[in-house]
Amino acid sequence: MHQRGQVTAFIIIGVLIVAVLVLFFVIQQDVFEQKADEARRIAEDVPLEFVPIQKFTSDCVAIVAERGLVRLGQQGGYVRPEWHGLRFDGDVTDADGLTLGGDVRVPYWLYNRAANRANVIQLTSLKPSIEQMEQDLERWVAEELSFCLDSYQGFAEEGFVVDAGEPTVVVSFADNVQVQVELPLRVSRGTKQSDMRHFFAEFDVNIVQLYDVASKIWQAQQEFSFLEGHTLNLITLFGATSTDALPPMTDMTFELANTVLWTELDVKQRMEQMLSSYVPLLRYYGSRNFYQYQVPEGKYRETKQRILNDMILPLDGAQNLEVRFELAGTPYFDANARGGIIQPQSLSLSAAGITFGVQNFKTVYDVSYPVWVSLFDPTSFKNQGYFFNFGLEANVRNNRPAEADQILPLPLGGRQTLLCDIEQRHSGAITTVVRDVFEQPVVGAQVTFVLGDDVCTIGVTDSAGRLTSSFPIAYGGIVHVAHPDYLGTSVPVTPEIKVEKTVDVALSPLHEVSLDVKKKKLIKCGENGCVTAFYGSDPLQLPAEAGWSLSTVPVSLKRGEQAIVQLQRISSVDDPFQFATVVTGAEKPRIRIPAGMYEVRMQMIASTEYVIPAKEECEDIEIAGIKVDENCYTLAEIKLDDVPIGGLFVSGEDALDIEAEKLYAAQTLTLFGLSPAILDVPVALRDITDLEQIGKTEEYSKKYKEFVEPGFT
Repeated sequence: MHQRGQVTAFIIIGVLIVAVLVLFFVIQQDVFEQKADEARRIAEDVPLEFVPIQKFTSDCVAIVAERGLVRLGQQGGYVRPEWHGLRFDGDVTDADGLTLGGDVRVPYWLYNRAANRANVIQLTSLKPSIEQMEQDLERWVAEELSFCLDSYQGFAEEGFVVDAGEPTVVVSFADNVQVQVELPLRVSRGTKQSDMRHFFAEFDVNIVQLYDVASKIWQAQQEFSFLEGHTLNLITLFGATSTDALPPMTDMTFELANTVLWTELDVKQRMEQMLSSYVPLLRYYGSRNFYQYQVPEGKYRETKQRILNDMILPLDGAQNLEVRFELAGTPYFDANARGGIIQPQSLSLSAAGITFGVQNFKTVYDVSYPVWVSLFDPTSFKNQGYFFNFGLEANVRNNRPAEADQILPLPLGGRQTLLCDIEQRHSGAITTVVRDVFEQPVVGAQVTFVLGDDVCTIGVTDSAGRLTSSFPIAYGGIVHVAHPDYLGTSVPVTPEIKVEKTVDVALSPLHEVSLDVKKKKLIKCGENGCVTAFYGSDPLQLPAEAGWSLSTVPVSLKRGEQAIVQLQRISSVDDPFQFATVVTGAEKPRIRIPAGMYEVRMQMIASTEYVIPAKEECEDIEIAGIKVDENCYTLAEIKLDDVPIGGLFVSGEDALDIEAEKLYAAQTLTLFGLSPAILDVPVALRDITDLEQIGKTEEYSKKYKEFVEPGFT
């Protein structure tokens, strides 16, 4: 009986606690509603003479609140993302969100905060809470209301005197949006006076429902990585061992020599085209704009239908909303390419005198891309409609959805803006002097102070290339200088209280030149001399191993030949600089490039038919060292349509030096590639071993580095 009495007591206490909590929330809601009703009643009690001021103030509250509410929906629950230290500069997949045009910036609700090329994945959520959204709108109304009221200047001309206090704003999101402003006003005109303080605005926007639907999409991405699954399905669907498809993640063909290769640039463009077409096919089940697509009868119908069905998010709650997904920027793309070329690994096996070839395709994809998710309620704002946007970032690494140990909230100290507050600049005058490599001042250079993740804008250099300003006090900071016509750079600085300093910064100009690519041939030589298509001899030859000699005479690319060129500048202080381009035939594209040391990867390809004729081979069959028979077989003809014809791979201590004094005086920059002249060998004299030269680009680049130094004219 004693135990039964204890249980009964606990039950009663539990019921009382629940009842108190329910009563608390009911009272809170009633208090707000009572205050809102009070605001309406007080507005009606204003004397007739002062009604215009009351109405003007109410209209301003409604206008400012509506603008803030629209911004909040457009920008993923943030009225001003910069209040929270979010950045939208640089590549969209290395920023905190995406830019939709104008000043609309949409934060990612889930993204990889680490740099794309980093070896870590740091999944971070910028999804705001309902409370944060309410606070953002409250701050917006409080800050922007004064601009609308304009100190009641228009009424002053009519003899009104308005003494206004500071506004207090309370925002509540429920089935609609309620904005209550307490703004103490004492209005007088002549001998008459009136006080008013309560103003109210209400909007038929169901933010809570929009937020709940957006949260379901966010949760599906967080838990199931549906964007990455969608991406991998598409790569599988559109991957094949042909140049008009994506390189397959894994495949195998049984051919003696490879006849298929892709340029990394082409694959990146094809990937972007695919995503821009198929990301919009993602659909939210049961939404207002949901549709079920049926694949017509045909080849692979079941596979295609399954993939399309996988594009449907099996969620609910959006019956009255339109839900759309769009690719919102250029994807980050990387693959296991060598010299900008993706190709299979070629293997050859011999058995019983017969040679077998295997082409092993294994493409490793790293892809990140921004997705703009848009929810639209057409009935809000009296059927004018309301948009709620947010961003998601898809991240595939090593052909798998990127994963982290946990979803990290934005670190409290990671993006604080206190450092950048102008009130925190207590250092002595720091003069930043910006000049180029010719000691000429750089006008209009943007100077920022960087400490960790904080980037504080300091100012712009004047006509003398100088900027004098105080800085925040911090140890181990960096002055970063950028200009659209120069390569940005960084200089360490430690601002100190009342200590004046000068920071000298040298920028490398981006110089525009024509890029010319020429090849230096490696010619096949044998016992009877060097064999070329014209059976001639070259007076400028250097011996090379395995019967191939280097001709030091540069030769232009022919029609149908192209060079895929990738340059990456080496520097520990300057901003990263890299570019890639394709040079076809004798064309000379214009490029902008700074001087410096460069890693170079160049792949040259000839779009022409290359044939190694069928050949009979015989092997002696011996017993105890005595020939008793002969085994003869025929090597099948090999035919290639696109032939790799060499290139240039240099890095590290062999990096290419593009010298400033030569580059900045030049109109044309010439790069040289090393090209085994397998196409010059007459068809009858060709041998399958000639194809081994294709894989020796890196070896030859090291051996003949002195003959591939860049040229300037």
